[in-house]
Amino acid sequence: MEFVKLLAFIVGLFGWAYWWNRRKWLTDEFERNERHEVPPDHQLRWDIRHLREDISVLTISNTAIMFLLLFLVMFR
Repeated sequence: MEFVKLLAFIVGLFGWAYWWNRRKWLTDEFERNERHEVPPDHQLRWDIRHLREDISVLTISNTAIMFLLLFLVMFR
């Protein structure tokens, strides 16, 4: 039973990593931010863009914590 749990956890982890890496919009957003200067008359839009990046990083860290907790619950 432990082997099945471990296998399910590893498959879930790799599935999530594959799903996350296919999110090309986030990579495109980072590259676009690097190519452009900060527009002085659109500062609010620039700040909103950075807020979206920060929310994405929070989502990644929260998902990693979720997988850690699932691992601890399953293999306790």
